[in-house]
Amino acid sequence: MWIPHIFLGLFIVIVELTRKKYFLVDLLTIINLVTFISFVIVPLVLPTMLLDSNYSSSVDVWAPREITQEENIQAGLLAFLFYSVFITAFSLTSSKMKLRFFHFAFGPDNIKNAYRVGVLLLGFAVVALSILVISEGGISDFFKTRSRLYFSSDQNIRQGTSPVAFLSNFLPLSLFASFLLWGIKKDSLLPQKKILVSTLFYLAFFLSILMCFTRGGRFLLFMYIATFPLASSVMQKKKGKVSGKILLIAVAAVLIMIYGDALFRMLVYDYDLALGLALNNPNNKSVYAFYTFLSNFAFPYLDTIRNIRYPYDHHFFEDLVLFPFYYVPRQLIFIDLPSTSTEINTLRVHGSFDKGGMPTDILSYGLINAGVVGIVMCSFLFGLLVKTVNNFLTSINSYSSAILYSGFIIIVGFFVIYFDPHHFIRPYFYFWFGLGCLYVSRRFNWSNK
Repeated sequence: MWIPHIFLGLFIVIVELTRKKYFLVDLLTIINLVTFISFVIVPLVLPTMLLDSNYSSSVDVWAPREITQEENIQAGLLAFLFYSVFITAFSLTSSKMKLRFFHFAFGPDNIKNAYRVGVLLLGFAVVALSILVISEGGISDFFKTRSRLYFSSDQNIRQGTSPVAFLSNFLPLSLFASFLLWGIKKDSLLPQKKILVSTLFYLAFFLSILMCFTRGGRFLLFMYIATFPLASSVMQKKKGKVSGKILLIAVAAVLIMIYGDALFRMLVYDYDLALGLALNNPNNKSVYAFYTFLSNFAFPYLDTIRNIRYPYDHHFFEDLVLFPFYYVPRQLIFIDLPSTSTEINTLRVHGSFDKGGMPTDILSYGLINAGVVGIVMCSFLFGLLVKTVNNFLTSINSYSSAILYSGFIIIVGFFVIYFDPHHFIRPYFYFWFGLGCLYVSRRFNWSNK
């Protein structure tokens, strides 16, 4: 029953070892790794993890109680189909096609514009944070209240009803501001403002870490921290050689995924109590740490199993076609918008929205909208996008462009497990908004005004 998963694993390893690479870690490497963990290792280890009565995790709550041999084989075959179509599209796409997504950002005439955009975005974040802190009664209350919202199943959560709560949407702008300022700092593009640029970068970095704790949790924290060493490694262009920065990313990923939850609780709750619970947790054995890491990647396989059970209930990409209308106030729309793929997937997995949303992976998204045909369509288009983005790697010639490219490929690299148009926009709005500001600044040449 594990043959499709094993063959998929061998396929991924062969592709990664034999393909032509410009750099040790590129976008396809990230996708191969995420796919291997989610659809090869997880299906092989999950039965042992669920049967271990001494180990508990969130997977126990929403995993299907019974996975038949037929469903497991179907999930493996669908994963193999996805990767086969994806890698075919990747291979057929011309190497000359490049997503010139970042050329406009750091041209020789756009440095001052980039600096001004970075300062502007950081200013928005600082003003928003100041107003929110004052409205919450101080930094301590703000930090604890906002952070506890991340643990939605915990008791004693104080839901904020402040009229300025919408300003929290501006806090992530500090992430993009730190990217811009880091690139300018590393490239020494404004030597006359070296001290100021460094000061602003460290301020933006501090605010970004704070924002990750109060809004995004472990995953966003890892994505943010990993962007900087990845950008440095991209600039070094070390092909076939494992750099210390890549090892740093790997170690950080494992530690944050395993121990990040306990760290968050120590910081936002009573430290001694949270520390005692962490130290006395029966899940502290080394094999359970491995299980905890895998549990972060278990939902794509389990969601695929769930959606296999709805073979004729297709929604034909309604949420993609009507995508812009979901961001318009409902009072201005005179039609009832259909449920998004994430909402449909959540109901199929949880039965309600009480436990939060369950995002769709690429297999679930295809199955929900058009069955096997949907998987083929999504996989092919995804392969075209990845090859086009991957080709841009050869054009990286500065830290300023490397940091934006690294941030972008980390986002795209996890599309395999977060494949939903709304998840693409909402969590990473700060990134797209920042790129839009850079484009506008270049288009209207703010530096000359």
